Amino acid sequence: GGTPYRDVWSHTFPASGLLYAVVGSTVGLKPFTPQLIHLLESLAGVGLVYIAGKLALSRRHGLVGAYVFALASMLMVGFDHVAEPDFLAGLAGLVTTVLLLVSRSGSAYPPHLRRGLALFGAGFASGIAIATKPVAVPLVVMAVLWIWWAFSDGRFKHALYYAAGTGVVPLLLLAWLFSANAVGDMAEQALVFNSYYASDKGSLLTFFGGIAVNGLAVG
Repeated sequence: GGTPYRDVWSHTFPASGLLYAVVGSTVGLKPFTPQLIHLLESLAGVGLVYIAGKLALSRRHGLVGAYVFALASMLMVGFDHVAEPDFLAGLAGLVTTVLLLVSRSGSAYPPHLRRGLALFGAGFASGIAIATKPVAVPLVVMAVLWIWWAFSDGRFKHALYYAAGTGVVPLLLLAWLFSANAVGDMAEQALVFNSYYASDKGSLLTFFGGIAVNGLAVG
């Protein structure tokens, strides 16, 4: 019932804490709760990788990508890394990818409303990724560049759909923390502390390395 940062110290961004709160209030905070979160995230990731691979390349690519994702989730995530913010940010990035592809799927462009909703939804998912892990910001940059390349007509309009969705979750969370007088505490814990904790830029290098490995795997 407390407020993050103000009542409980945390150097993570707020979206991951809200995920823990939702799952914890549903099944209870028990020893298996982190494992349950990881299981649900892994199942969602398998499905999303399959859909993204199928939309971008083919059904076979989607199946191979989903299989590789399942193996990586099982073999490469240790017991001390389950339910980490990185996984949630990655899932939000996958949702972003799927919706960007949906916005241009088919032999012709989807109807205007469907295209706008898909781009807004992609931005909404990107906002969740940013609210989970700040190193997801490059995802937004790449998404805008993709929109600029994919839509020769109305580039600014389509980019605005995406940008509007991107701002929803971070702005709502900031408004909530501001109303609880916890913005200063969040800045101290999630920004100032992390600037020292990750001063070697290891997290950012890991993020870009992960993108490169995933791209090679899908290719």
